[in-house]
Amino acid sequence: MYYAGVIQPMYNSWEEYGYDYFLGRIFWASGFADVEEHIDKTYRNYDNLLSDIGHWHKLKWDMNSMSQEILNAPETRPDDYKTLYNRGLEFYRSRDLDQAIANWTEALRIKSDDLEGLYSRGIAYDEKGDLDKAIADYSNMIQINSNYHVPYHNRGQAHAGRGDYVQAIADYSEALRIRPDNFKTLSARAYAFYEIGDLYSAIADYTAVIKLRPNPIEALLGRASMYYNLDYNDSAIEDYSKVLNIRPEYYYALYNRGLAHYWNRDFDSAIEDFSAVLRVEPDDSDSLYQRGIAYYRKGDIDRAIADWEEILRIDPNNEKARQALEEVSVML
Repeated sequence: MYYAGVIQPMYNSWEEYGYDYFLGRIFWASGFADVEEHIDKTYRNYDNLLSDIGHWHKLKWDMNSMSQEILNAPETRPDDYKTLYNRGLEFYRSRDLDQAIANWTEALRIKSDDLEGLYSRGIAYDEKGDLDKAIADYSNMIQINSNYHVPYHNRGQAHAGRGDYVQAIADYSEALRIRPDNFKTLSARAYAFYEIGDLYSAIADYTAVIKLRPNPIEALLGRASMYYNLDYNDSAIEDYSKVLNIRPEYYYALYNRGLAHYWNRDFDSAIEDFSAVLRVEPDDSDSLYQRGIAYYRKGDIDRAIADWEEILRIDPNNEKARQALEEVSVML
């Protein structure tokens, strides 16, 4: 699941340095022992890297020593919010979500309106699948600061995880009101629109992502799928072709472009795409089946039969291929 921000250690208020600094601190949680290659892209001010927990250098730091100091700290400072928060973060890094949540809950008893604590605990609840509690934490964040897009996005993701796509769309829309150029929120809302059957709105959001991002493969695939479902096969083919220009080996795009060519009655192009997949994945039964159908529609019955028989050699229980052969045998 995508999170608009990633859990980070607590140094200063996230609002003090803004969203870029907030995202920059993910490197601590990601466990990079050497941040030299990332630091220039992320931190606006090297001084922001200094912490009173563990020992930081300007470019490199000792993760293990820092981690041990954090884990041991509550023995000497049990009521210190900052210590409890960072200890929870350390448990999160080790994937002990229950201990992470327990420490963040203790921290929030000290400082109940802290956005970082609510945010971090919300993500941990989310990852555990406890979506109601995640939604509650994100909702508390919104009550404290309704002008920040992250909790809206994450709450939308939690609603989507529950299958409540209407509420997810409402939250994504609030996030986009605040940050209209957030391509991940646009993509998430596009998928939610797809889930409720609003394919035209999904296309609009995927188109917005395509305008924002270089080489937006996922958005092109998403929009192509919407076009295909609406029987706009020419537009679907165009988007799948754009994907293949970026990543020629993307066989999912080849297969789906083949389907769009088939429904356009361009059987030769469909066969060409299915064959391209089979050159790399010769046992792909879906491509063999669809190529057989395209051969059949062209009148090349022998090749159609050969493809369906090959499927049964690979998978003797494949009912689609067996049924196709039975139907053809009646006609011969």
